[in-house]
Amino acid sequence: MSYIPGKLKLKGAPLPVANAGVKKQQRKSNTITSEKLVASVAATQPDNNADIVLPEDPRTPAQIAYEKAMAKREKQRVKQMATQSHREKLENFNKKLANMTDIHDIPKVDPRNQ
Repeated sequence: MSYIPGKLKLKGAPLPVANAGVKKQQRKSNTITSEKLVASVAATQPDNNADIVLPEDPRTPAQIAYEKAMAKREKQRVKQMATQSHREKLENFNKKLANMTDIHDIPKVDPRNQ
């Protein structure tokens, strides 16, 4: 029989438990007193607000003009879409299709004509 019932018995002395009885050292707290905090804030703040320079816009004048024009066109598109009803949109679409030449027609697909 290869199985022996009972507890597992280890040979030799028991293994020591790691860090048994060793206490962890407490770290010193780095608390900043309110006096130190006020002094450091006062030192970093400028005396005048006139020294503060606002960052410039990184876009070129052409980019600014382009964005304004695109916003204006978008407003016009939204306004036009809001004024048309569904029926008017379909009528405009059908007029556009009627004015197209036959080149734009979709050819019929037939298994006999390949």
